[in-house]
Amino acid sequence: MKCFSHPETHAVGICKWCSKGICITCAFDTGAGLACNETCVKAVKNIATLINVNTSAVSLQKKARFLAPMYLIIMGLFFVLAPIVSGRQFQLTSFTTLFGALFVVFGVVVAWIKNGYDRVLRQSAQQSATPDAGTSGPRR
Repeated sequence: MKCFSHPETHAVGICKWCSKGICITCAFDTGAGLACNETCVKAVKNIATLINVNTSAVSLQKKARFLAPMYLIIMGLFFVLAPIVSGRQFQLTSFTTLFGALFVVFGVVVAWIKNGYDRVLRQSAQQSATPDAGTSGPRR
C-alpha cells in the first residue's frame, strides 16, 4: 500500500478516521491510533474519548444490573410480610399480599431477562472480537 499524499512512498499505517494509507512523514501518533492530518487527529481523539466513556458506563451498568430486580423483590416481600409483622391475620387473597407477590414475580422475571440479555451481549462481543476463519482483511 502506498501513502495517499505521497504515492511514491510505502505506507506505514492507515488513518484510524479516514482509512487512507499514510507514510512516516504524514503519520500523527495520537496514542489511540494513527491519523493523517489535524482534522483526523481530533476525530481519532474523540473516538478514543467516546470509547473510554462507553467502557466506564458499561462497567457501571454491569455492577448495577440487578439493582432494579432486587428492589422489586424486596418491595414485594415487604408487601407480603407486612400484614404478618403488624400482627394482622395473613390472608392469601388480600390486596397487599397479591400486590407483593406480583412484585416478587416481576422482579424475578426482570432479573431473568437481564441475565439472558447480558449473556447474548457477551456472546455477540466475543463473536465480533474473533475474526471469522474464512475472511481476510478488515471488516466493513
